[in-house]
Amino acid sequence: MQKSEEPQQDMTEAIRIAVRRAFAEVRIEEKRAEKKKTLYNTRRLMESYIDLKKYINNAITEEEEVTENAYNAFRGENAKLKSVKESKMVTAMMIINIDRALTELEAKLLRRFGITEGNRQTLLLGMFMSQLVNPYKYTIYPGFYESCGPEGEKLIEYVEKEWKHQPHVGELPLDIVAQTEAHGDKAVAPIDAIADRITGNQDEFRRLQNDMHCYRAFAYAFGWKVKAAQHVLNYKWGKDIKELDAAVPLLEKSLDYYRQLVDLTKDTYLYANSMQTAQRRIPIGGDGGNMKHWSELLPKYEQELANLKKNIAMLKAQAAGTYKMKAEDIKPLKDATQQKGAFLA
Repeated sequence: MQKSEEPQQDMTEAIRIAVRRAFAEVRIEEKRAEKKKTLYNTRRLMESYIDLKKYINNAITEEEEVTENAYNAFRGENAKLKSVKESKMVTAMMIINIDRALTELEAKLLRRFGITEGNRQTLLLGMFMSQLVNPYKYTIYPGFYESCGPEGEKLIEYVEKEWKHQPHVGELPLDIVAQTEAHGDKAVAPIDAIADRITGNQDEFRRLQNDMHCYRAFAYAFGWKVKAAQHVLNYKWGKDIKELDAAVPLLEKSLDYYRQLVDLTKDTYLYANSMQTAQRRIPIGGDGGNMKHWSELLPKYEQELANLKKNIAMLKAQAAGTYKMKAEDIKPLKDATQQKGAFLA
């Protein structure tokens, strides 16, 4: 019995030795790659991006989460990166996170905060507080939310249920902004981690890196504004001026991130959307081809903050009995019959 087991034991031991040698060789190659600390041929990496993304459904943060198909996608002939052979897994993780940010960030915000079909093109320009606080004022397209994603609540519905102590249903607005901020972080972190190791096709890589920072800045700008809008809605229900006071620093943070977005796009984008007509309503009309870039919207959003502060001061003055309405200089209209070229009956 013992003799018959010896060949099998010998074979098992041989396999173990072979496996150890294989791992040792891989480790040696990994150390060589780490020593070089360089990645080449990012153009090929970007080409591989299209092939890889079809295999991925969820963003990942740990190596174990990479699916076998995603890893094998980098073994194909079109994805043999000369100096990334020992870093396929790290590269795959970076691409997967980037893809997840691109596909999820805007989609989630659209289906919870969008108002019209035009929002599909203009959402990245942002939205005004009034549009977040009361989207019904801007005529929500019938079936818009149902066609964009799963069941959930608008911000105005969420706050109402909070005040009425009613159960919530489906996706919730504050959860969505938290998720999209996380998507922005996950897109930026991996690509920044390898930025100093890119030596080829740097312009292309920098464009991709800049886009990831744009998405992150937008996510946080939008998220802080949503949180500010929640306080404004709380004021509607409770009439506590402290809720409006709490909205101010949140809206200021939103503007800080929006200014970052303007800086990131001022020299890299001509416009944010192709819908540049007067028919567009959200966030503002595109009359004459205007209001198409983040830099054009920034003054509008800065004025929005100024108006909020002004209105808070007015409400406090009214409550204290010290508010005085300024008399406006009302000028009479000109007699139309006396104007040059007027038609007289």
